[in-house]
Amino acid sequence: MGDITVVAAKVGLSMPGPAHAEVYPVIAGVVVTAGLPLYQQTDGTYAIALASAAATARFRGISLNAAHIGGKVDMLKRGVLTGYALGTYGDTLYLSDTAGGAISDTPGTVVVRVGTVISRSDPALTELWYCEADWKDGWEDDA
Repeated sequence: MGDITVVAAKVGLSMPGPAHAEVYPVIAGVVVTAGLPLYQQTDGTYAIALASAAATARFRGISLNAAHIGGKVDMLKRGVLTGYALGTYGDTLYLSDTAGGAISDTPGTVVVRVGTVISRSDPALTELWYCEADWKDGWEDDA
């Protein structure tokens, strides 16, 4: 299938609250919209993560709101998201190579797993994304 379609206006937490989601306020180093994968730059700000190069493939979370450069972004590290047209239940989701930031059901150049497609317990079995960023992934001082 490839890149997953995101509807920025519909991106949100399916199960909010600290027991179900880890959300951190971060500062945007670039203009972002809701639903974009983020990585931390060397200046401490956050930019759009891409799997096309190791330096930008350090996925730290998903933006939950839009922000201009220097603005505050609520970034989801772990939780269940709505607002995406997902694939098959149980599919693994990955960071994409696509410029501008995307999530895919196929691995990018640098393989970065970002979650799994799950279902909501409603009659339609609505597709949801269980997102989890591995903050230790890519740290050079790992032994």
